[in-house]
This record gives sequence, C-alpha cells and structure tokens, in this order.
Amino acid sequence: MLDIDFLKTPRAVGEALIYLYRSGALRRRMRDCVAASAKADGNMLLPISWNELASGWTAPSLLPGIRYCELSNSRLSRAVDRDSLIDIVKVKPAVPTVVFAPFDSAIRDAVRDVLEVVEEPVVTETNLAFLLEFLVEQSEFFLPREGAGYPEFEQYFRRWLEGVGTTSLIELGREVDRALLLYVDRETYRFVAPPETEVLSETPSYIVRALSRVLANGGPNDIVDLLRAVSLKADRGWSQRELADDLCRGTRLLVISASRAGDDSELNSVAAYVERLWLWSVILLTSTEVLEGGHQENTDDGSSQFLVVVEQIYREFCRRAANNPDPLANLWAAIANLVSTLGAADEGRWDSGYLLFQSLLELGQCEDEAQWIQTLRRLVRASPSATSELSAIEIAHPSLNSFSELFGRSDIVSHLRGRFETNGHKRPLAIVGESFAGKKAIARLYAKALLCEGRQADGERPCRTCANCMSFDTAPPFGYIEIDLHHPSAAANVRDHILALDRVSFSEHRVVVFKNPDGATELLDLALKPFEDGVSVTTFIVLAEREDAVRPSVLSRCDVFRLGGLGPEDCRNMLRRWLPKRVDERVADVVAVLNRGLPGRMVRSVKIVRDVARDLECAKAALGIDWGAEALLYWQNMFTQQALPPSALEIPPGVRTNEAIQRLRAILWRLERRHADGEAALIGLEEQFSSVVSLLDICKKRMELKKRAIFVELGELWQTDAAVDVESYRDISMSTKALLDT
Repeated sequence: MLDIDFLKTPRAVGEALIYLYRSGALRRRMRDCVAASAKADGNMLLPISWNELASGWTAPSLLPGIRYCELSNSRLSRAVDRDSLIDIVKVKPAVPTVVFAPFDSAIRDAVRDVLEVVEEPVVTETNLAFLLEFLVEQSEFFLPREGAGYPEFEQYFRRWLEGVGTTSLIELGREVDRALLLYVDRETYRFVAPPETEVLSETPSYIVRALSRVLANGGPNDIVDLLRAVSLKADRGWSQRELADDLCRGTRLLVISASRAGDDSELNSVAAYVERLWLWSVILLTSTEVLEGGHQENTDDGSSQFLVVVEQIYREFCRRAANNPDPLANLWAAIANLVSTLGAADEGRWDSGYLLFQSLLELGQCEDEAQWIQTLRRLVRASPSATSELSAIEIAHPSLNSFSELFGRSDIVSHLRGRFETNGHKRPLAIVGESFAGKKAIARLYAKALLCEGRQADGERPCRTCANCMSFDTAPPFGYIEIDLHHPSAAANVRDHILALDRVSFSEHRVVVFKNPDGATELLDLALKPFEDGVSVTTFIVLAEREDAVRPSVLSRCDVFRLGGLGPEDCRNMLRRWLPKRVDERVADVVAVLNRGLPGRMVRSVKIVRDVARDLECAKAALGIDWGAEALLYWQNMFTQQALPPSALEIPPGVRTNEAIQRLRAILWRLERRHADGEAALIGLEEQFSSVVSLLDICKKRMELKKRAIFVELGELWQTDAAVDVESYRDISMSTKALLDT
C-alpha cells in the first residue's frame, strides 16, 4: 500500500504496520494519522526506542495505546540490525506497533507477508497523475481539478518529469507548490503554463518572488504570500535557523538583482526600491537571533512562532519605511553591535548576514542617497574581519578538586556535603545563574565526588587519586552523561538513554547533567517525570540561565540554588590561587570588577594577564581597558572653558566609533554619581577622576545660574544612538562643547 492511499482512507492499525519512506515528505502526516487513529479508539501513541522495540516486541504495555518506533538510516545501515528487525516483526506483537524506517527493499520483501507494509512511492510517468491530484489537494494553494487550466498543469509536469527523470515525492511536492504559486492566476484560478523553453530550475523561488512583492509594494496580500512560502518549507522540516538563513539568502538575491537593474527597470523608482532593500535587510538581520529561536529543530509551535516573528518584522519594516529622514532611529546601537560581529567565526552564524551586507555595498550609490544609508555604508566598511584577541584565545579552565575551592558558595557547599553525609543524592539538583557564574564547574565537581572510588584522609571526596578522579577532566567515566537540550539530537538522547536508566546499570552511580533547558523544559519534564520517586543510582543536575524559563513542575522536583557574581573578598581569595604572588593586588580588583565577579570570566582574564602583567598598567593594557585616562582627558577638555584641541575630536586609533561612545558614556555616568567604583578602567586613576569631578562642579554651578540642568541637557545629547561613525562622533563632541561653554 502507498502512504497516499493510507492517508486518503485512514484505518485502524492492526497488529503491526511498517512504513518505509524514501524522502520522508509525508512522514509527519503519517505519524499524525496514526496518532489520530489511536486517539479515536481511546488510546495514545507511545514512542519507543530501538532497544525497547527489540526487547519488548512480545511484552505487554503498561499503558493502552499504539507503540511507535522511528528507525534511522544509521541504525539500519548495519546488516545485523536490519536482520534483527526482520526477525522481530515476524512474530505477533503483544501490543499494536507501528515502525517507521527508511525504505529498504530487503525489509519490504521479507516482511510483506507477515504484517502490513506502507511505502512512499517513486514518482514515475505512470503514477504522476495520481500523485498530482493528491498534492494539489494537500497544497496551501488552490487549483480546481475540473477547472480550466488543469490539463495544462498536468502536461506541464509531464514535461518537467521528462527533464528530471525519476524523482522523489518531496521534490515533486516542492515543484507543485512553486508552480501553483507562480503560474496560477489568483482571480480566475486558471493555470497559465510558462513557455516550454523556460527552465523551471532557473525560476526564482517562491520565497524570493514573495519577498520581491513585499519590498516593491508592501501590500497585505504580499506578506500573506511570503508567510505561506515560509510555511511550506517549515512543513518540509526546515529548522528555524535554516528558514532565517533562507530569508537572508532570498533578500541577497534581490539585492544582486537590483544592483544589475538599470533605468529600464519595471520599478517605478529604483532609488526608492534600493532604500527599502537596505531597510528590510537591516531589520531582518537585527532580528536574526529571535528568528532562529535558539537553533532548535522545527516543531509545530516553533514554526508558528517563526511566522509570527516574520510578520512582526514586516510590520516594523512598514512602520519604519514611513519614518523619514531616519527610519533606523533607536536601532543604531543594535546595528553597530551587529556590524561589529560580521565575519565572526561563530559556527557560521553570521555568514548569510555578512554576504548580504557585502552585496548591499555593491549597490550603486545615488547622488541624493539618504544620509542613513551613507552611515550604514561607513559602518559596514569599517567592520572588523576577525574576532577580538580576548574572545579568540583558547582558555583551559582550572579544574575544581575540592568543595573548599568553591569560594563564596557556602550555601551550596553545605548542601552538597550534607548529601554525602546522609547519602541523599536521589533528589535532582538545579543550579541557576547567568553564563560564567560557575554552574558547570560545580556540577562537574559534584559528579566527580559522586563517581570517586576513594576517599581523602578526612573522608571527603573527590580523592584526586583514583582512576575516575585522574581521568575525569579529559575522559569522564562511563557514569557521567551531559545532554545539551538545545542540541538537535537532545530528544533522541533523552528517549534512548535517560529513560532507560532505571532498568540498566553500568556503574555504582550515575550523574546526568542537563544543559540549556531554557525553552526546552517540556523535554526536561519528560526526562525527570519517571524519576519522581528517586532512582537510587542516578542523580540529575539541571543547569539553567533563567529560572523563569524552567517549568515550575521541574523546579518543584529539584533542590534549587541561584548563582551570581562573587563579592570583592571572595574574588580576591579565588584570584590569589591563580595570580603570581608578586602581582600588584589591584590587578585582582581589575579582573573582578571587569568580569562582575563571575568566576568563568575571571578565569579567562587571568589566563591573559598572569604571564604578561606584573603591574596594574600592564594588566589593564593586556585586558584592553587602558582607556580610562583618555576618556577622563576628553571630559576634562569639555569642562574646561578653553578651545578644544584637534585630538579631542578624533577617535583613538584602533577603536570603533560605538565603542568610543560607550566608553565616554560610562565615564559620564560615573561623573554624575561622583564615584568611580564599578568601572575597571578607572582603577588606579582616582586622583585624575577627582580632578575632573571638580571641573564638573564648576561647570555645573555656572549652568545653574542660568537655570539649566547640566545632566539633563547632556543626557539629551549622549543618549542618542545615532552617533555611530566618525562624522557623527565629531558632531556630538562639538555640540557638547557648545553646550558647556554657553
């Protein structure tokens, strides 16, 4: 039986059914159909792993329902597993069971006489009409089968099939969706076939077509077409990240096309279209992180959220397009931050954005080009081609070997020691805190102690000498498992490994660490629910950045600890372990303040300064925070009633404009509060800071005589986010000096 027949006439699952798919075009619909069949009978779909399938084929189930197992290509690539599957299914199962597996003729021929086999067809000339009828019925787009133009539609695909030869159902489905979108008249629903000489593969994709209409016209129907085009790919299983990249690629194709367009363009105004291209590109790229949705695999909820974000981007685009002369008002800071990361090697995250911006630069510059586009051009041209030295350095974090090494964490140390005293490790542990707060270090120390095979003289663990302790940092023992819940394989790992822990034991104790549960707490809930009563040999640890992003049902099962930055004294005690003894003590203060007391960040800074910095000045230079004196001199020149020296209007060499602005804002904020605490760049500059505060007081009194508030007026100048290039930096400096001298 074909999967199309099964979907057209759904039926109850008998004893066993195996679905052999080729492209997987209808795999989701087949699964939903089986789930609906189970629900209609008052049952449920019970997902099981290969191991559970192999061991429990003839075993009864605790819950009423249909067991469902998905097998991968890698699983069936081994002959032993393929043969095992054939042997298993020849026996009657104890519970109705459905198996989804990649197509294999050997499996089909071996089992077709003992259970129902459903398979995905290969597209041929013989079954083309039947497949087209089904795909048109299932498509988001409408074409009456009995209406005028349907014969041309079918003939068009017969020509297409002659060109491509035998193809898969998913490829045919894509071409059907595209043809319905491109060649069906929306008013008459008539299919208007293109000339035979037109090569379909060279036709712009329907996402590009829809994007083009959005940028050219911006009508409500156009955004609907774009959302439909995106939805089609989401239904094909595209992840949110892939969809975001596809939108960037589609926009880039339009940019390239516009760069080749001349005065004969069909557009009413090429210049106006180019402006809209720049605006759409910037808004799209500044929304990339939201679009990607944490890089998770696509789900029904995820794809729906993606469409909502695309529509929000469109509305923001329309709103800003009507805002002249600066449609990017209040967005410049985000743009500067985005541009500063272009070309950064972060798993290809910005590849599509980098290429899009490069294509925008190739667009010809009009004589009356908008000022905001000129600013964007300067920003992109000045973007760094590599990451900063600090972020590029590979740093090995020192391993914790004792609970006494956990400075400033007395509450969690006391709790963990109490667990060992009472042997109470069943209850899961949740550690919540921002990145670099030390969550993973604490989890690994606890795991090392649990898996330790020895004892210290005082009875504490880890012992540091047994095989598990010695190898833990480089090759953790078998009883230690880490699962990143944002990884695409997280669901499979939870299903195949974690849910079997209560039945299979390979070590005296096991520790399972769940990382990045934020936004994936449904999966975490699934993993923890079977162990509500505790599992004697398994301890679960949950590491989360935000407590409000984890379900209360998960937190209620855990002992929860919240981590923040360490206090000044705890920072000094910790840093004394790693910094050379002869280093200026203020270097430790710089490292602590710069990194807000976060242990992970402090370790990175220590790695940089410990071998090159013996004094405060060298340490600040190595860490890139030796700009405090320059920033104070800038404000000293501003508060003094003398002409500005030329150097005061120049950005320091090697410093990006937005970075220079941020530094000056930081010092101004400290001057307003009259103390330098909390700014690492000002450590060691207390006297110079006090001198500038004195000049500020004089200037403040002078303005108060004229009933003017100095910080109110300075705030209006310096809170703008439009100062993102050299020209705007000079403008704001001149305006500041004019304000303070009047």
